[in-house]
Amino acid sequence: MREKPRARVERMEECERRAWRAIKAVDANKPRLDAAMARLAEAQRETEEARRETGEAQRETERQSRETDQMFRETERRFRDLEAQFRETDRLYGNLYERIDGLVRDIRDVIRRREASD
Repeated sequence: MREKPRARVERMEECERRAWRAIKAVDANKPRLDAAMARLAEAQRETEEARRETGEAQRETERQSRETDQMFRETERRFRDLEAQFRETDRLYGNLYERIDGLVRDIRDVIRRREASD
């Protein structure tokens, strides 16, 4: 059964009243909505700035880490060089001590021979 024209008009008028109430409610809340949108925009800007700063800090940390790794490699190389120098010094001093021992023996022999010949 079809709706009577008067009932249909009343229903449409009620829909229109509800629509206007909703529009007025949105309009009444517009300043609050605008303020919320401004806060969201500011928060987004701050978030982007924080991300940029975090990215820069991370890149700086990575650069420092690479430099530190390079310094450790250089330090290890220097220790290896130093150990090689110590080994060479030990070898040279070992020869020197042997030569000194030989000279001391030779001097004792010379002194004994002189004493024996006197």
